[in-house]
Amino acid sequence: MPELQPVTVPAEEAAARLGITVDAVRKRIARGRLTGHKAGGRWYVTFDGTTGQDRGRTTRQTGQDTTGQPDTPPAAVAARLTALEAENAALRAQLTDALQDRDAWREQAQAVTTALQQQQALALPDRMKDMPAAIEARPSVWQRLGAFLMRKL
Repeated sequence: MPELQPVTVPAEEAAARLGITVDAVRKRIARGRLTGHKAGGRWYVTFDGTTGQDRGRTTRQTGQDTTGQPDTPPAAVAARLTALEAENAALRAQLTDALQDRDAWREQAQAVTTALQQQQALALPDRMKDMPAAIEARPSVWQRLGAFLMRKL
């Protein structure tokens, strides 16, 4: 396949090719991600001719890597995938254990709460034995109000 020659296009056309804004094209030129120059008050972008895209980025349209580095070998990707799947399985097992522990603690907390409520319910009548005498010994609000008014008259 013959090698493509470098092509220089206005910044607007470069933005359309790359699927980005004209401002983004200018910023990439400033950062050195694109090769470009300003002539006659307009920015122009020079594509290198090998990929037709900016250097060091994956384009939105094609998803192709344009860094010029070779692709990762399939064996390395498969090994990494296997390692990640094993890690995922281990994390799922840990999560299952943690959920079981949580459920066990929740059951224990519920049992303690129920026992405490029952104990308090049993202790309540003992405290109530003394309450009627205390209530009867104190005059009601109306009795106190009547006594107050009688003193004022």
